[in-house]
Amino acid sequence: MEYAVVTAGVVCVIVALGALWRILSAGLVIDHALMAASHHLEGALGWAFDIFSY
Repeated sequence: MEYAVVTAGVVCVIVALGALWRILSAGLVIDHALMAASHHLEGALGWAFDIFSY
């Protein structure tokens, strides 16, 4: 019974590492970071323009 739990844990770790490798190799993390940064900058610039326009 303990071997089944250990085996299931090892399989879960291998699957998670495989999914992480696929996400990193596809560049999804970098794409998400760039989209979030540009959205934040647009929001910050809009906020600054609102202040200086009054």
